[in-house]
Amino acid sequence: MRSRRNFLLASGGLAATVLLVPGTARAEKQSTVRKSRSEDLGFKRGPVSLYDVNYHTFIGHVNTPFTVSSLANTPGAALLQLAKVQRLSEVSPTAVSSDTQFSLIFVGRSEQPLQQGMYRFAHGAIGTLEIFIVPVGHDNRGRIYEAIFNR
Repeated sequence: MRSRRNFLLASGGLAATVLLVPGTARAEKQSTVRKSRSEDLGFKRGPVSLYDVNYHTFIGHVNTPFTVSSLANTPGAALLQLAKVQRLSEVSPTAVSSDTQFSLIFVGRSEQPLQQGMYRFAHGAIGTLEIFIVPVGHDNRGRIYEAIFNR
């Protein structure tokens, strides 16, 4: 019995080691990739999944700038300011009050209009994420864009 137990303990430890090593190498590679993408934009935090953000991710960053760049890697970047964060239940009576159903209103310079589409947004505290925005108008502050999150 003792030799069988020792064999199982030894082979179980070996199997766990083999399983963990490839996962560790993969995690190190992914963190390197994430780090390099965020460094390109000059931010310390890497990409953020849209599944990881909610109303509370943005509410503390109203009136702060986001650097916005094209996903096509065209030169130049725009600076948009987060002007408002609101739950969809505040604007639609049929929406359920939820931290995952919200909209972001951004304001940018009139001289630098952005088309509807996907853009890479970078913020020093939040990180980088890709967001689909739609131009919805303009006022004395500049052009207004909206992004809607509805999960």
